[in-house]
Amino acid sequence: MNGAKGVGLGGSYALTGIGVGLAAAAWGASIGWAILYGLFWPVSIAYWVTLVLHRAAGG
Repeated sequence: MNGAKGVGLGGSYALTGIGVGLAAAAWGASIGWAILYGLFWPVSIAYWVTLVLHRAAGG
């Protein structure tokens, strides 16, 4: 039972990815696109956050 204590950050990321992927599928995306979107959505968020911070810093 020691290994069943928690899923950790990777498990949380995977569960969030599955949830986002299911939401994308509900919007009419194909299942393949939904899986890719579910796994890689933080990349696009990180891009926009970095861009905003860079512009706010005057770069």
